[in-house]
Amino acid sequence: MEGEAAILPPSGRKDSGSGETLTTLNGSQRVSFRGSDIHKKEYSNSNHANGALISDSSDRSSATSLPSLHVQLMRTHKKRDPFQYYEILQMLGDGSMGSVCKVKKRKSALGGSARKSFVRKQRRSIMKKILPCLSFCLPGGASEGTKRGALVAAEDYDDAPLHTLDANSETSNTTVSSGDRSKNQHSSIVSYRGDFRVVYALKSIILDQVTNDTFVKELRNEIDILRTLDHPNICKAIETYEFKNQVYLVLELCSGGDLYGRDPYDEVQARHIVHSILDACTFLHRKNITHRDLKYENIMFASPTSPNVKIIDFGLSKKYSQNEILSQTVGTVYTMAPEVIKGKYGELCDVWSIGVIAFMLLSSSVPYFGKSRLDVVKRIMDGRVSFKSRRWKDVSRQAKDFVTSLLVNDANHRPSCSDALIHEWFKGRKVSRANPNFSPSQVVSSAVMDRVQATIQTFAGYTKLKKLALYVIAHKSSADEIGFLQQLFRNRFDVEKDGVISLDEFKEALSVYSYTNDELEAMFHAIDIDGGDSLAYSEFLAATIEAHGSIEEGRIAEAFDRLDDDDTGYITVSNLTDFLGKEAPKEFINEIIEEADVSKDHRIDYDEFLGLWDGSFDKVLAECLKDVREKRVVRCSTFFQALEEGEDGAFLEEEDSVDIDGGNKGDSLESAPPGAGKFFFEQEKEKSMRGIWI
Repeated sequence: MEGEAAILPPSGRKDSGSGETLTTLNGSQRVSFRGSDIHKKEYSNSNHANGALISDSSDRSSATSLPSLHVQLMRTHKKRDPFQYYEILQMLGDGSMGSVCKVKKRKSALGGSARKSFVRKQRRSIMKKILPCLSFCLPGGASEGTKRGALVAAEDYDDAPLHTLDANSETSNTTVSSGDRSKNQHSSIVSYRGDFRVVYALKSIILDQVTNDTFVKELRNEIDILRTLDHPNICKAIETYEFKNQVYLVLELCSGGDLYGRDPYDEVQARHIVHSILDACTFLHRKNITHRDLKYENIMFASPTSPNVKIIDFGLSKKYSQNEILSQTVGTVYTMAPEVIKGKYGELCDVWSIGVIAFMLLSSSVPYFGKSRLDVVKRIMDGRVSFKSRRWKDVSRQAKDFVTSLLVNDANHRPSCSDALIHEWFKGRKVSRANPNFSPSQVVSSAVMDRVQATIQTFAGYTKLKKLALYVIAHKSSADEIGFLQQLFRNRFDVEKDGVISLDEFKEALSVYSYTNDELEAMFHAIDIDGGDSLAYSEFLAATIEAHGSIEEGRIAEAFDRLDDDDTGYITVSNLTDFLGKEAPKEFINEIIEEADVSKDHRIDYDEFLGLWDGSFDKVLAECLKDVREKRVVRCSTFFQALEEGEDGAFLEEEDSVDIDGGNKGDSLESAPPGAGKFFFEQEKEKSMRGIWI
């Protein structure tokens, strides 16, 4: 093993060929990293897996992709009551036609019927080990009736913790799987906390109370669009329910509140938020989707302590064709672009809205205000913005120039989101003086980056089923479970800010390690789960999430339940066909089953599924970590490379006001009294705090 990167299947078994193996999900090859050499072994079936074999030149032009894989992550339930699976914790917003509430997954529903049987079996096993002690603790010993009663209680006690099964306990020294895996320990990365809670947001519309079909169309439109989106700054949709004339959408919970909740912001905070929104909208526009209702209320913080924001509420979003002209006047008036009011616009209406948001973040006031909707519209069409308030005196010239560049009435002269991202305002980043904990400038040490890379390298050697499982786990994980990986994706890997990692970006991000070009390409294709020739956000998380050091057994159970969509307690060929889509060859699906089917009954039960996280993982990860450390040739202590040229210190003085349409400097709206923008801002903030979402 000396000098090798031990890329092994989870069982720790070696291929019949020389060296250790790397089994891809979407490429029919096995690769052994041995120094700088790559040994490739083709399977006998040239159409195996996701397409053609990866040749020495890494030619994947004939590879078959799985385009519907990400869409399938979001599960649709018909005629199922969501409240059998979720318990309401808090009402977040309520209206006449529906509500939004914070919910948690019921323990009895966590992981489906298969996990419930597993939990009872494990508790019964634990009680059998404990019962002999009763003969010493109870007078006269324990009767058979007492023992039987204790066993029954252990089976029926759903809230009993499973932490006794953690990696340090005697019980965990034998994995639950049978066959060869019975000799291996559970991986120490799997946590069996008894207090694990899966919390989401549940959005509903009561169809009986909807007199306007528009609201129903908006929710269904939101569902259809969210299925296709995978970006760190866009709220994830988990599943939907349709029950008794109601439509329910289960969403990632953004528990940090909207942008009003943390106002005021300093310039560093404002810049980070605007940059994140531009990132997300660049991704949307490249998928020909425009949001059309970007505003303070629809930008949420991921958690109470997180600086990361996510865009929500895609009910008014629109999927458009190339060069399509949109005409529907939708949105919220204070962020509405002039061309939307005119009824002839495209995706650049989002850029205007981002300009309004940037203005508000920097000044705690709105650029266009009035006593009525008509007054606001007149000011928007007039097209001038003023920087007269005291807050603007401490704002940099670059920030003001950025705002004016976006708030241009003529959309033909307005930059795209991708162009706005290269504005000089974003060229340097510094720590927020007002709130250092807010700043996105997270330092990642070489040791942490080494572990991330070792996890990627280890993931490349997993069985196909384990890769799919981690893909589902990544999709459902919360902001706290993902942690710094979101920033790592955005600021070290996705340098083009298009929401995906290309092969060139992957190579550049790992240039601090002495991998050969062939090694990097093989690793990239091995973690490209859907075969799309780029790494989406969830694929990146799937390959790196174990770097955090702990995965809850509840998350593994939820992944099993997603794949076992008919709740039979087994993952079958039919289940995988539904999940992977019709594009997946039958031979590929059969091999997924065979890799994990210890009992040889051509289906995977929960014991076998959990057995994918056996003790061999720890050894393989340790070997990979050793290899990665040896390969590191450049120490990279941070993934925010723009930090070294921060704009600490004074900024140039700016004029009091700017006329976007080229008027004289110093001009202002005659009817705009001092503080009027702040007053309108406070009005909108009060509306947001009422919690009326629908």
